[in-house]
Amino acid sequence: EYEEEEANAEDPAAMGAAAIRQDQIILTTNNPFERLAHSYALAQSVRLGVFEVVVDASIAQTRSIPETMATTGEVVLDERELSKQIGGLLMLRCDV
Repeated sequence: EYEEEEANAEDPAAMGAAAIRQDQIILTTNNPFERLAHSYALAQSVRLGVFEVVVDASIAQTRSIPETMATTGEVVLDERELSKQIGGLLMLRCDV
Protein backbone atom coordinates (compact mmCIF):
# COMPACT_ATOMS: atom_id res chain seq x y z
CA GLU A 1 0.00 0.00 0.00
CA TYR A 2 1.34 3.42 -0.88
CA GLU A 3 0.21 6.97 -1.39
CA GLU A 4 0.69 8.69 -4.69
CA GLU A 5 0.87 12.45 -4.85
CA GLU A 6 1.47 14.71 -7.78
CA ALA A 7 3.06 18.11 -7.26
CA ASN A 8 4.06 20.76 -9.77
CA ALA A 9 6.68 23.40 -8.99
CA GLU A 10 6.43 26.95 -10.24
CA ASP A 11 8.93 29.76 -10.04
CA PRO A 12 7.00 33.05 -10.16
CA ALA A 13 8.98 36.29 -10.19
CA ALA A 14 7.39 38.13 -7.31
CA MET A 15 4.85 36.18 -5.27
CA GLY A 16 6.24 36.85 -1.82
CA ALA A 17 7.03 33.92 0.45
CA ALA A 18 7.20 30.35 -0.78
CA ALA A 19 3.88 28.53 -0.49
CA ILE A 20 1.96 25.41 -1.39
CA ARG A 21 -1.29 26.07 -3.23
CA GLN A 22 -3.48 23.47 -4.90
CA ASP A 23 -0.73 20.81 -4.67
CA GLN A 24 1.81 23.14 -6.26
CA ILE A 25 4.98 24.31 -4.59
CA ILE A 26 5.49 27.95 -5.40
CA LEU A 27 9.06 29.12 -4.93
CA THR A 28 10.02 32.78 -4.79
CA THR A 29 13.57 32.57 -6.18
CA ASN A 30 15.78 30.51 -8.44
CA ASN A 31 18.09 29.93 -5.48
CA PRO A 32 19.27 26.29 -5.54
CA PHE A 33 19.47 26.26 -1.74
CA GLU A 34 15.78 27.11 -1.48
CA ARG A 35 14.99 24.26 -3.87
CA LEU A 36 17.24 21.95 -1.87
CA ALA A 37 15.55 22.94 1.40
CA HIS A 38 12.09 22.19 -0.02
CA SER A 39 13.27 18.90 -1.50
CA TYR A 40 14.81 17.88 1.81
CA ALA A 41 11.62 18.77 3.70
CA LEU A 42 9.49 16.68 1.34
CA ALA A 43 11.89 13.74 1.62
CA GLN A 44 11.81 13.94 5.42
CA SER A 45 8.03 14.04 5.35
CA VAL A 46 7.89 10.86 3.25
CA ARG A 47 10.43 9.15 5.51
CA LEU A 48 8.40 10.03 8.61
CA GLY A 49 5.28 8.69 6.91
CA VAL A 50 7.01 5.35 6.34
CA PHE A 51 8.13 5.17 9.97
CA GLU A 52 4.60 5.96 11.15
CA VAL A 53 3.26 2.99 9.20
CA VAL A 54 5.97 0.67 10.54
CA VAL A 55 5.46 1.81 14.14
CA ASP A 56 1.68 1.45 13.85
CA ALA A 57 2.10 -2.10 12.52
CA SER A 58 4.50 -2.97 15.34
CA ILE A 59 2.13 -1.61 17.97
CA ALA A 60 -0.77 -3.56 16.49
CA GLN A 61 1.33 -6.74 16.39
CA THR A 62 2.52 -6.52 20.00
CA ARG A 63 -0.57 -4.99 21.62
CA SER A 64 -1.63 -8.27 23.20
CA ILE A 65 1.57 -8.60 25.25
CA PRO A 66 1.02 -5.64 27.62
CA GLU A 67 -2.72 -6.34 27.73
CA THR A 68 -2.06 -9.91 28.87
CA MET A 69 0.52 -8.70 31.38
CA ALA A 70 -2.00 -6.21 32.79
CA THR A 71 -4.74 -8.80 33.27
CA THR A 72 -2.80 -11.93 34.26
CA GLY A 73 0.58 -10.61 35.38
CA GLU A 74 2.30 -13.09 33.06
CA VAL A 75 3.78 -13.16 29.59
CA VAL A 76 2.54 -16.02 27.41
CA LEU A 77 5.70 -16.03 25.26
CA ASP A 78 8.71 -18.22 25.91
CA GLU A 79 11.98 -16.48 26.75
CA ARG A 80 13.40 -16.76 23.23
CA GLU A 81 10.29 -15.31 21.56
CA LEU A 82 10.13 -12.50 24.11
CA SER A 83 13.80 -11.67 23.43
CA LYS A 84 13.06 -11.58 19.70
CA GLN A 85 10.17 -9.18 20.29
CA ILE A 86 12.35 -6.90 22.43
CA GLY A 87 15.12 -7.01 19.82
CA GLY A 88 12.67 -6.07 17.08
CA LEU A 89 11.41 -3.11 19.09
CA LEU A 90 14.98 -1.95 19.78
CA MET A 91 15.80 -2.16 16.07
CA LEU A 92 12.69 -0.13 15.26
CA ARG A 93 13.68 2.46 17.85
CA CYS A 94 17.14 2.78 16.26
CA ASP A 95 15.58 3.32 12.83
CA VAL A 96 13.44 6.17 14.08
